Amino acid sequence: TTRISTEQISIGDDSFDAICLIFAAHEIRDSAERIAFFQALKTAMKPIGNLYVVEHLLDWRNALVYSIGSLHFYTEKTWENTFSQAGWQIVSRKQVNGLVVCYQLQCNFT
Repeated sequence: TTRISTEQISIGDDSFDAICLIFAAHEIRDSAERIAFFQALKTAMKPIGNLYVVEHLLDWRNALVYSIGSLHFYTEKTWENTFSQAGWQIVSRKQVNGLVVCYQLQCNFT
């Protein structure tokens, strides 16, 4: 585990085969900052590396469980847009359970 700032990722280029963001990325509330963060992660990732993002979604299931607290989560469309705009491709999407989704992403180096 490495603690980093969204504004300054001080880890080496091409350093990681995998990066896991588990229930953390939704805390970046500003869309532009979130996209910039995901773009910055590309420099730390080896070309064949994988980024795993595990999050709750803003959907009806989480709304039933978390009520108003679910408004802190993002919709699937928001995540897809963030990944796309930052240059990541969704390799797989796995519904971990009814409330949690795991995205496996790879960098689009083209």
